Amino acid sequence: MLLKIEREVCLAKYRNFPLCPYDPNSDEEVFYYPKTVSGGWYDLYAKTKREFSKILQMEFTKLVKECGFENLIFFGDKPTPWITKLSSKRTDNAFIIKAVRYFEDNKLGKKFNGGVQVGISELPEFIKHFYCLTRSDGTFGGFYFSDPAQNILGFIHYSGEVLFQTLIEEFESKFVKSIKKTAFKRNNR
Repeated sequence: MLLKIEREVCLAKYRNFPLCPYDPNSDEEVFYYPKTVSGGWYDLYAKTKREFSKILQMEFTKLVKECGFENLIFFGDKPTPWITKLSSKRTDNAFIIKAVRYFEDNKLGKKFNGGVQVGISELPEFIKHFYCLTRSDGTFGGFYFSDPAQNILGFIHYSGEVLFQTLIEEFESKFVKSIKKTAFKRNNR
């Protein structure tokens, strides 16, 4: 089950999410990124894009379980909606249409810009649609994930690489042991 979290509540409750708001006074974006303990970019290998999506769903969920998390929070660094205008108007790609429908069915519409708590049982389906929009819509981006206790911070890149960073020193060894039990391989990025 997906649980919507209003943007202001998410900002107050989960303070380690990166932010990139626009400041109209300086006409610039203001960047905030939390202090991290360690981290790196990780790859998964697959022969096809469709196979990659399935492997990402499976291995991502496996890692979350190995870390002992029951759910993750996904949150955008800008106050942009979950369904962009570009994605909502696409009619040429069945996967994008299904992803938009999935988000709409879960009340993550064209105006919602808050956080989303995703339970472990819903995570594979969520990741499938989330990654579809991430790789297909250049205006859908800047969404990070973390566990509710904010032990880790992560980002799924449109290329399929995943950034995992630990935020708590005490969690570092748990994360290292957990990721070794998956197919994620650290790259040199």
